[in-house]
Amino acid sequence: MTAALENLDQELIDAARYGRAGEVRRLLARGADVHAQDDYALWAATVCGETKVVEILLAAGADVHADDDAALKAASFHGHRRIEVMLREAMDRTVKPQPSAAEADTPQPAARKTKAPPAPLRIAPQMRLDDLFKGKTPEAGTPLMQKAVWQNMAEVRKHLAKHQERLTTDHLRAKIPSGRMTYLQIAVKSGALDQVMEIAAESSQPLTAADLITPDKNGQTGFASIVARHQLDRIFKAELWVGRTPQLVELWNQIPAGHKEKNALKSELSRVSVLSMRQKMALCRETPETTAPLPQVYLASAYTRAPGPA
Repeated sequence: MTAALENLDQELIDAARYGRAGEVRRLLARGADVHAQDDYALWAATVCGETKVVEILLAAGADVHADDDAALKAASFHGHRRIEVMLREAMDRTVKPQPSAAEADTPQPAARKTKAPPAPLRIAPQMRLDDLFKGKTPEAGTPLMQKAVWQNMAEVRKHLAKHQERLTTDHLRAKIPSGRMTYLQIAVKSGALDQVMEIAAESSQPLTAADLITPDKNGQTGFASIVARHQLDRIFKAELWVGRTPQLVELWNQIPAGHKEKNALKSELSRVSVLSMRQKMALCRETPETTAPLPQVYLASAYTRAPGPA
């Protein structure tokens, strides 16, 4: 690839990052590679919420599966719902690359048995946020204490959104009527960690180490459930703990000695120290002239990537 084309590719990435739709079109017409640096332009536009640019890049043939579906994961993580829908629709029109003939002949491990999906939850039309916390008696419990509710929490949240209501992290930190534990602890133990994290992101109230390691009246912690369910990778993302390194260290120390994932996750402790919220905002919105240079560190997570070699 010539230096001139390499410059075009970098210009395309910068234009996508800053939402310059017209410039993106011109650069593509001049021969810029939409797949440069593993479709970095699509990822950058997605992170920054540039819907029009994402649309242009997809029309130009951008690979929605690049870097293990990094763009879709970023759209979901940053709450860019319209872009997430666009990417999923694009995925429905494409097929992931199939294994080669040699790979196809290689014996594959037996597929895991999957659990049956949870039964649909009947949500009364008149149900409101307060109803989730109401129970006839402390012993009877409340709807938000039921595993079935947490298994269908995505639908519950959609219903609440229609009435301009939503659950927040503070709601989940409240104790159940008996006072034995919090709703957050129940949710994590029910296997609904992803929903808890989405609620935390949506309400701009991030989870803390204390939320996860404070024991209930039986001495059990939500973090122990996360370890048992092999969900550590969902919590140990440096981007979730920017400016809160001691809390991530505290969680890492809670992982049992000898756990097979403990050493691998230690890298996130190093990464979190080089990230800052100012740099993430500068990546999206500030102009190249006013943006402070980012550290030249390769960020390997699905949600944060550093530019490839120039």
